[in-house]
Amino acid sequence: MILTKVKASRALADVEPQYVFWLCDGTAIKNIRELHSALSRIDEGAYNYHANESKNDFSAWVNDVVLDPKLASGLHKARTKAEALTVLKARIAWLNKKHEKHK
Repeated sequence: MILTKVKASRALADVEPQYVFWLCDGTAIKNIRELHSALSRIDEGAYNYHANESKNDFSAWVNDVVLDPKLASGLHKARTKAEALTVLKARIAWLNKKHEKHK
């Protein structure tokens, strides 16, 4: 699948207010950059509340709301917060590059 500038922009943009992701600590997340920032500061317990053997709220939100199945798949495969941060950082950098390339 070819990622267009529009799709890259959409993946980086804020979601509609009704689709904001709420962390268990009350933090509201509107985009994947904010997700990266929030994950970098939450503890492992909060991460594991949202991503564990029975669910992965981060992956589901990215897939269903942000509409980035590639990032969602990477987050789903991540077994630790550190792995999730690595996946997010790489995808954000790649999307930024795609977005800038098509300006």
